[in-house]
Amino acid sequence: TAAHAAAADPLTVVKNYMSAWSTLAGKKKASDQDVAKAANIAASYFDADVEYLDSTVGTPQVGSVVARDNVVKAFLSSFRDAKWEMVGKPKVTGNDVEFKWRFTGHANGPYLMDPTCKGEGEAINLPGESRITVRDGMIAYQNDTYDAKVLPAQLARSEKACQATHAAEAQAAATTAK
Repeated sequence: TAAHAAAADPLTVVKNYMSAWSTLAGKKKASDQDVAKAANIAASYFDADVEYLDSTVGTPQVGSVVARDNVVKAFLSSFRDAKWEMVGKPKVTGNDVEFKWRFTGHANGPYLMDPTCKGEGEAINLPGESRITVRDGMIAYQNDTYDAKVLPAQLARSEKACQATHAAEAQAAATTAK
């Protein structure tokens, strides 16, 4: 948007974008509307053809709506009180901003790994790194990396509950089919 282009300094754009991700920090009872609004605000920093690669999603998400729905909204739905913050000093080279970060919150929405289940409230504390390219005040490229084993380990209770739910559903379906 014009407001983002006015703040075309890449580091300022990235900091404002991260702040948008953290709109619901500390708000455990955020509604679906709250999540959608926060995701829309964060996605307003994306160029229409943004390419977003996140370790959990696994494949590049191309386009602002796709990146919003498959990355931003997915995470904010699962961790409705999320806070995403830089750790240490970022490295800015031209339009590229590289930085370490920490993503914290609680699994209090749909379980990220299987949205048919609900998170069990585990606290998450996920460290990672990002490289973001800003062009004309908009994010054109984002690559988030983190240890893919950390998040599932922190969400073990949700995973167990989800597996139990599916097993009970399968058992009920098998009983009904008889």
